Formats: sequence, structure tokens, C-alpha cells
Amino acid sequence: MMIFKIKNFIIFILFALLLTACTGINHARIINDINIKSAQKHSPYKLELVKEDEKAVFYQEVPAGKYKGRSYALNDFILYNDIFKTIAACGFTQDDLLQVRILDYDEKNLRVEEIWVFKDEKSERSDKLTAFYVILQANTQIGGTDINIKSPNGCHAPKELTFVFGK
Repeated sequence: MMIFKIKNFIIFILFALLLTACTGINHARIINDINIKSAQKHSPYKLELVKEDEKAVFYQEVPAGKYKGRSYALNDFILYNDIFKTIAACGFTQDDLLQVRILDYDEKNLRVEEIWVFKDEKSERSDKLTAFYVILQANTQIGGTDINIKSPNGCHAPKELTFVFGK
């Protein structure tokens, strides 16, 4: 089922790129649409403009998040350890954690979304980073916090996507 979803996503991207090339549609709008779909799938990465010259513009996957910050989980030692136990199963240590990028703190719905970025020699990315999408949802019925951790390729990041649009 996951392979089918990935194939559909790749087909969408290729269609979007073909449409852009044939009709001259603004590539920034296409990238924005891809980023929205990635966020809906809880991808820890987004496409960002990384280079522009007189011939082309280059977009590449980078860790998502609005800004670097302090993890909400640091407010509760047990919560932080529970998150880290899951990520540590992939071989990461606390020393590997480079930053936490904040996506959303929704106080009304008691939900927190963060991106935890790790240095990772097993990552296939050129920057040797792996990111995890961490969702914390307060469970008011039974108490405690539900933890959901997502990564697009299991433990270690695949090679980052790069899109090049000619001018």
C-alpha cells in the first residue's frame, strides 16, 4: 500500500513538472503545492529554493519547520525519554541531535508538531542529516501523551530530492 502511495506521489510530481514546462506555470506555486501535500503526509522535509542563477532555479529537500527552537518534550523528562527511546532504536544518541524545528504548538487542541534533525553518517543525503516528524497529542481521556514519530524511509534518510527549473 505504501509503494502505491509513493508511486502516486511521484506521478503527481512528474505531472506537475511536465505541466510547468509545457505551460509556463509559476514553479514556486508547484513547489508550494508539493510542500502542502508533503506536510499533510507528515514528511519531515520540505522543498526550498537553494540556488538561482541566470539559467535555472534549484529547489532541494531540507528539514521542515518554521524556526529552530526548544522541544516541548524537554518540559517532561519521561516524555523526552519516551521519544528518544524510539529514535535511539535507529542508532541515534542524544549527541547526534542537532536541532529541533518547530512546526506547530496548538494549545487549544493540545497538540505539538516538531522536526527533530540528527547528524547521520548512514543518511544518503549529501548533508548527512536525517529528520523525524514528531507529533505529541495530549490524551485527556486516559492521561498522558500519545507520541507519533514519522520518517519517510525508516531510520535513515534517502537521497534528497532536487528539482531544477529552467528560466
